[in-house]
Amino acid sequence: MHYSVAIANQHFHDINPRVCGWEECSPSHYFGPAVRSYWLLHYVMEGEGVFRVGECEYEVHGSQMFIIRPGELTYYKASGEKPWKYIWIGFDCGVEVPSALNEHVLDFPQGRMLFERLQKAKQLTDGREAFLCGKIWELFYLIASMQKKAGRKELYIRQAKNYMESEYMVGITVGEVAARLGLDRSYLSNLFKETEGTSPQQYLNEVRMRQAAVLLTELGYTVTETAMSVGYADVFAFSRMFKQFYGVSPKYYRRGDIY
Repeated sequence: MHYSVAIANQHFHDINPRVCGWEECSPSHYFGPAVRSYWLLHYVMEGEGVFRVGECEYEVHGSQMFIIRPGELTYYKASGEKPWKYIWIGFDCGVEVPSALNEHVLDFPQGRMLFERLQKAKQLTDGREAFLCGKIWELFYLIASMQKKAGRKELYIRQAKNYMESEYMVGITVGEVAARLGLDRSYLSNLFKETEGTSPQQYLNEVRMRQAAVLLTELGYTVTETAMSVGYADVFAFSRMFKQFYGVSPKYYRRGDIY
């Protein structure tokens, strides 16, 4: 099924809609290689396919949007087994676009309802182009909001790391780190795993153990002094963690018996 909305070129200066439509593609259906003179965004509602731009090729699936910029040579093809269903909007743009549109493919679950609403243009007889302009501006807003949220996450991670790297010696806990940032502990843990591939507790342990190694070997502190200096009141707990991290006890590590 293929449907393309009839649009009159109004030559708007900021945002000027050019094409809009949707298609439930047949298996292995493709388009291109071709060059567009305007921006063209495809939002994949379901299914899978391949998008190629220049030397880059991407596997694209539902809730992702692939982005064609003016003057770019692109090619896209539906999967043979799970062909995609997508909605597209194309436009001339005389304003600065959100920086995320410099990507070729964007994870964009927030955009699903907006692209579904584009289909309302089919029923409009008057003001169709203005309606589409409004949806494109709304699209820009959603993308900018997504970027801002991603920026906040990055800031939380930087703040958490700095707090742990600066305060590890006073025996802080992950719960205290989260409280300092005004976050729920589970949210901080999930955020760390999402962005760093590890938990905040593992990161804090690593900070402490790497500093402990410096104190033992380069600065010559005793095991007890080192334990206290990296936030452990219990020397035995410190020794267990150190051996788990380095494979030998801090005593042997200090003596250089690992070499």
